[in-house]
Amino acid sequence: MKIVLLPLNEAHPDALYLEPREYFDEAIIGTTSQADSYHDCWYRDSDINIIVYDIDMTLEAIMRWQKCSPDDALEWFYYNTQGAWFGEGTPTFYSDDYDEEN
Repeated sequence: MKIVLLPLNEAHPDALYLEPREYFDEAIIGTTSQADSYHDCWYRDSDINIIVYDIDMTLEAIMRWQKCSPDDALEWFYYNTQGAWFGEGTPTFYSDDYDEEN
């Protein structure tokens, strides 16, 4: 499923950003209100515009921030980032690899 991206200035005021932003902001690719059942680990009930992060760029940010290996970054991402739910403003993650396969 191709995700529809909107500009960052259309993010809802309750949209959450990954911290520390000095590492993660460069992984932002836009905003969306579109549910992504492939990448999201939960059901999103509202249609507010949330932040969308590129998965590969997020992994690179984790490696720089945590000074860790790619494997450790992937584990951190799955457990602490992609799998975390902080309410309707929780960001989502996207990869172009999914579009190429479907």
